[in-house]
Formats: sequence, structure tokens, C-alpha cells
Amino acid sequence: MWPTLMMRSRRFAFRAGVAPVLALALAPGCAVAALSEGRLPRFHRVVDQAPGDAATALAVAPDGRVAIGGTRGVRWATSEGMPEAVLRRGPVTDLAFIDDGILLVATAEGLYRVDRDGKAVREHIAPGSDTPVRRLDGARGVAVAATDSGVYVREPAGRWRPVQGLPRRGASLAALRARPGDLALWAVIEGELWIADASPAGHLADARVSHRSLPMAHRSEPAQDVHFGLPGADAVLVFPDSLAVRRDDGLWRTLRPSLPPGSRARRIALAHGRLWLATDAGLLSSERLEGPWERAESPLGTSPIFAMEGGASAIWVAARGRVLVSVPAQMDASPLTDAPPPSRGVSDEPAIGEVQRAALSYVDLQPERMRALRDGAETRGWLPVVHVTGAYDRGRAHRRDRDESFVSGEMRSFSDRQRDEDREIDVALTLSWDLGDAVFHPEEIDVSREARAVIALRDDVLDEVTQLYFERRRVLADLARVGADAPESSPLAVRAAELRAGLDAWTGGWFSRRTRPIRPGDHLHGPPTRD
Repeated sequence: MWPTLMMRSRRFAFRAGVAPVLALALAPGCAVAALSEGRLPRFHRVVDQAPGDAATALAVAPDGRVAIGGTRGVRWATSEGMPEAVLRRGPVTDLAFIDDGILLVATAEGLYRVDRDGKAVREHIAPGSDTPVRRLDGARGVAVAATDSGVYVREPAGRWRPVQGLPRRGASLAALRARPGDLALWAVIEGELWIADASPAGHLADARVSHRSLPMAHRSEPAQDVHFGLPGADAVLVFPDSLAVRRDDGLWRTLRPSLPPGSRARRIALAHGRLWLATDAGLLSSERLEGPWERAESPLGTSPIFAMEGGASAIWVAARGRVLVSVPAQMDASPLTDAPPPSRGVSDEPAIGEVQRAALSYVDLQPERMRALRDGAETRGWLPVVHVTGAYDRGRAHRRDRDESFVSGEMRSFSDRQRDEDREIDVALTLSWDLGDAVFHPEEIDVSREARAVIALRDDVLDEVTQLYFERRRVLADLARVGADAPESSPLAVRAAELRAGLDAWTGGWFSRRTRPIRPGDHLHGPPTRD
């Protein structure tokens, strides 16, 4: 297995030192803090999931509860204690809080409702059936569900009913848009966008339904997410490779953000005055929909993002078996480690090229490995096919002769016996050449395919190591600027130690042998420029 940063299996636990982070993130009056010097917010781990479990959905309630859905069920966390299991049914496909504090849970087994006291009961979309629910949303006490048989709505204190006028076919997305005096449902059904405006009585079940055409570029794959009221847009639909942006005048335009190679976009959110785009190859951030998009801090910048929930003061992200929350730079929380303070002093550190070569050597991904395979395939056509055959033959012969003779009145008997035995051993050595293989050997195709896979792995390793290296350099620069007496020096030193440990893991301990730990007040040298 290739080494993977931050992949320790732990029990599902509330991390020591995270309660202040959670309290800040969930504070009702927490203002949006400006990011100093353009830095992205830092992310702090809140909970680790149990081995075999993985977060697949997130929802944040107005009262501060954070619901975390995974493959084994639902837990919710607060700033006051351990996460609490409220439903042991999974896997969870989506979560949604409605205004009265009730949590709706969509699972592969059906729909559940979790009351404020943690009691879970089964919900039935249609009588006598458990229709799988793909997406949920709630606003003003109204809940909507996208299912394989259409879109259903539940009014306050009512039952689930299909939305009249919408096709009764598979829906991949359903979201509510709540504005003063207006409530509308946006649904994506078999790749087509439908909008249902509430009736004059305020009901969605018998809403006015209209079909909206999307640009041709967005009709090949269904939308993954929708968000309303983002800066510079009336609505934004997230597709795997692009964004469909609806302007205030109702016209659509297509944006194609610079995603990591081969990745697919999943969700979009707004937090800390920035846009956040979750992909299956990392978390991206930008100040504008048009970009440029930059990766979040490691490891979120390269980890698959399974769920994301944004708010004005925090953004929650589920990635690789853990849930993290962002905190603005001015609100850096307590360290998330109990490691002893690092020793004073710092030596000249290796250049990025040396670190990259050490990482590739540790995971056995040096270019020489593929060159040797390619050279071997090219020269193999000149090597003969050797056939060795052998034969062994053994023969035996027995003969007996009898004669009689009469001599001087007596009869005499004569007997002759003869035994012959022979052995033969034949060995043949044949060498044959196919001269066509000397020009192009068929196994060169397999080598080329293997080379592409190795190059992809090398890119992932180099990308991770490069991000860790330069993120550590930025932290060390901040540490040198603030000084030893600044309150933020301790979290910076811990972050530098965390990044150093990550580089150490990728290089098999090489990086720690070339550097010394950092603490506030150390004199920091700039990184060498030589390779």
C-alpha cells in the first residue's frame, strides 16, 4: 500500500482541544472574519470515525448540532461532549434539518426522522413501500425528498405527497429556495431542471411547475448540487466538470473551473467570504466563481471530499474517515496534539527537489524503474526462444538355446543363454528468433500501460509532498514574523511539527534526519534554491 497521509484508524472520538474550535464555529453571533494576507482558513479535526465507517453526509442545525452520516448510521456532535449515536442504520445518502430541529435521514434502507431528543422513527414516503431517497432538503418546516420515483414534499405536520406536475421518474436532486414571501422547489429529474413555485396558499404539493432548459454542455450528466445566492449568481448548479451559473436576468452561462486532473466536482458552499468546491480529489477555494481556484491546506487539498456543509462562520468537511471544521486565521484554536515541545534551533533544510527524490525513492517510484522495464521490453526481441528436449531409451534382450546330442549310447542336453542390455540418451537444444519482435515487442504495450499508472502515482506523491513542504515553509515564515511571545506562536509551532511529521512519513524518516524540530523564537533560514 502506498503511504497515505493522515490515515490512522481510530475509534470515533471527540478530539482533545477541539471544543473551543467547535464553540467558535457554532457561535450564533460569530462574524465572518477577514482572512489576513489572503491566507485560507485552517482546518481542525473534530471527530474521527470508527474503522470501516466513513462520513457520507453532513448537516448543521441552527442550535449548533452537527449531524454526521456515515456507512454505519448517524451521530451528532456539539461543543459540550462526545459525539452521540442517534441512528444505527446505513449507509446514509443525505441529511437535512428542518426548522423545528428535526433531522431527516436518507439511507439505503429508507427514510428516518430523528427528534431533538435523539429518538429515531421510520418515515414512509409512499404507503407500503420504502422508496430509496437520494437527496433531502428543508426550509420553513417544509421538507423535500428526491427519490427514484419522483420528488415528494412534506408540509408542516403533514404527510409526504408527490409534487403534482413533476415527472414521476428518477430525481437526483431536490432543493428548496426560500426568499421573503416566496418558496420554490428546484429539482433535477433525469438530467432536466424543473422549478415548482409554491401556490398562493403556500403549498408545494400543488405548485406551479415549469421546465427550464439548461445549456447543451450540461445535459450529459446530472447535476450534483445546487446553491442559491452565491456572489455574482442567482443560482449555481454543480456538474462533475463544470458550473452552470444562472444570472439575475435568468440567462445561463457555463464556467469550467480548473479541477485536479481526472477529478469530479461534488458540492459548492460559501464560508469565510470565499467559495468552496468539493471534488473527489481535494477541496478547492476561490474568491469568485470565475476563479482562480486554489487547493485547501493539506491533506484536504488532495483528499477525496465526501460531504461538505458551509455557513457564514465555518465550513464542515468530511474526508477520509474524519470530519474537520474550518476556523478563520484570527481564531486559531488550541493545538490538536499532545506531543512535547520541540527543541530550539533549526538547521539548513533540504530543497524541494531533494525531498521529492527522497519520497520517490521511499515508495519505489523512481524514473529508473520504468526505464529499466522499457529497455528490457525493447531488447527482449533479440533474445532467442530456447527449447530443450530430451529422450531416454533403454532396451533388454534375453535368449536361450537348447540342443541334444547322442554320443556313445548316451543322450546329452546342451543349454545356451544370452542377455543383452542397451541405453540411449538424446538431448536437443533449439534456439529460435522472431525478428519481428526485435522491431516492436507486444509486451511494450503492457509496459506503456504500467508507465501511465506509475506516472499517475508519482504525480499524486509529488503533489502531496510539494504541498506539505511549502505549507511548512509558510508556517515557518509566520512563526518567524510573530515572534516567540505572540499567542499564536504555539499553534504555528505545532502545525510546523505536524507538517514535518507528514514529510517524514512520505520519506521514511529521511526528512527528520535532515532537519530539526521548530519552536517559537528559532532563527529560520530560507529554503535552499539548489536542487
